[in-house]
Amino acid sequence: MDNNIKVIAVVSGGILQSAYANIPIDLQVLDYDNFKKCDPGENKEEFEYYKELENQLKKLKLIY
Repeated sequence: MDNNIKVIAVVSGGILQSAYANIPIDLQVLDYDNFKKCDPGENKEEFEYYKELENQLKKLKLIY
């Protein structure tokens, strides 16, 4: 029996449509297109959210 955590992200047209997992997970999407367009002066909360996700990447294991 395969005991690995399974996550399948469904993307269509460059947009995440849905995600499926075999156990409860915390799925967050770091969209670099939106991050690059985000003005920290106008959208500070959104910019900080993307920065925090980017920082969290350094603590996680790359799986794909």
